[in-house]
Amino acid sequence: MRSAFITGVLALGLGWLAGLWWANQSKARLQLHYELQITQMQAEQDRLRVAAVLAQATALQANTDQANLAALLAAQAGEQIHVQYRTIAQVVEKIIERPVYRSQCLDADGLRQLNDFIRGATDELDRAGATGQPGTAMR
Repeated sequence: MRSAFITGVLALGLGWLAGLWWANQSKARLQLHYELQITQMQAEQDRLRVAAVLAQATALQANTDQANLAALLAAQAGEQIHVQYRTIAQVVEKIIERPVYRSQCLDADGLRQLNDFIRGATDELDRAGATGQPGTAMR
């Protein structure tokens, strides 16, 4: 009977130890499960952060490209205006430098020829041999 009692106590002790072991194993599995969930949530948060950073970088690149294009177009427009301005300035300088254009439209010879033409003096040219035929005025 003593042996049965000892066997019962040992069985009870072993059962209790097995229960403690099982409880610790369950607790460890549960802890691992929670740690896995936490790690997965952190990984998802990291993926979302990376996606947000990539979206911001893409938007920034698009804005930079648009700004560069606008600057390039503005520079081209500025060059065209600048070139046109220089061309106009050169033409104006040439016209102003000639004394004929300052106060008169025609010089003295041009005015005399115009008055002669108005008076009908073209017949004098015909009488002088300038009929408009090639080679007749040089004889």
